[in-house]
Amino acid sequence: GCRLAASLGHPLVPPCPALVPVIVERAAFAPFVRCAGVSLSAATGTVVREGRRVAKLQGDVLFTHRGLSGPAVLDLSRYVLRGDVLRVSLVPGLGDVRAAEQRLAEEIEAHGKRTVVNLLQGLGLATCLARAVVVAAHLDPRAKAAEICRPVRRSLATSLAAGGEGGHPFPVLSLGGWSEAMVTQGGVCLSEVDPKTMGSRLVPGLFFAGEILDVDGDTGGYNLQAAVSTGRLAGRNAAQVPVATPGPPAPRDSGQAVR
Repeated sequence: GCRLAASLGHPLVPPCPALVPVIVERAAFAPFVRCAGVSLSAATGTVVREGRRVAKLQGDVLFTHRGLSGPAVLDLSRYVLRGDVLRVSLVPGLGDVRAAEQRLAEEIEAHGKRTVVNLLQGLGLATCLARAVVVAAHLDPRAKAAEICRPVRRSLATSLAAGGEGGHPFPVLSLGGWSEAMVTQGGVCLSEVDPKTMGSRLVPGLFFAGEILDVDGDTGGYNLQAAVSTGRLAGRNAAQVPVATPGPPAPRDSGQAVR
């Protein structure tokens, strides 16, 4: 469809896959591979690029075998570039780094004989995530909570916390491709399409609908609604375009010579 539109003179925004999972650098994600299928509800986080926060994450996050997915990550993927760092708070509602570190200190004082993994479970972290965070901090999963030093405690608090510098860092290796995309980003420029009819401003009788247009939204049915609405509008208006009536058929040659 895009090739046909371009051949007729319509400018295009280069199409690319959208609403895709984020693939995390292998070494950084290795401790979390066994967490595939685990989800975080109402998670928060940020996208960090060259030390600056460029986008916020909020919603459900799903761990996969290669990285992160789920509605919040899919919606955020259009703002993510290779080399960015996606920081995700692993315990929503725990507060910023300072509050999380204070909470950890209190838990360690009260339950110092527990393993660090068990202590993190008590804060609401799933078992596999608790173990992954401990391994990522270069700790022995069997280590007792009372044995960890302050820098390690702060590292753990950072992974759990939200806001500011909080959130566990997931360095972005790449984004999912066409086979994993839910919609297309880019397509026919909207400036050359009449929004009242979905008809081309350049080619009379040509109409557009759905993903060929440079329209894409978040998850939640918005893209389906856009496809249905533009399809209905384009169809109704295309049906009103007069179609040339063919003339009478040419007389058949009888093959007889004219006298």
